[in-house]
Amino acid sequence: RVDFNLGLSYSGKKLAGMLALDRINLKKPYGETEKAEPMILGSYNPANGMIFTTGYKESFTGEGRWLFKQDISIINGLGLELGYMNNPGILQWGLDLSWKSLKLSFGYNAVSRLNDTMVMGLSWGN
Repeated sequence: RVDFNLGLSYSGKKLAGMLALDRINLKKPYGETEKAEPMILGSYNPANGMIFTTGYKESFTGEGRWLFKQDISIINGLGLELGYMNNPGILQWGLDLSWKSLKLSFGYNAVSRLNDTMVMGLSWGN
């Protein structure tokens, strides 16, 4: 399958927010009926190098999921993500490598009752 995400975001000095559609499917396997998943996120940046995020996401089955995450800047261009999402319980961690407007992300999700998942991402923007 091939998915992509689409979002609209705002970023201020200490607060940020995002409205997005996650998992917009470009190539569905035959018979699959999944829909894109809407989500809303809000972030607070209390100090340089640390960001706290909370959000809500509606899955394609209609169930709601809450997200709590912390981003920590280790050094310029290298970041660490730690988080938790419910329903089912998912512990998340990841590394972000940034250079100018380009960001490469690697994430690992430990999912209760399911197999663990690794996620790679590439993003561009200011």
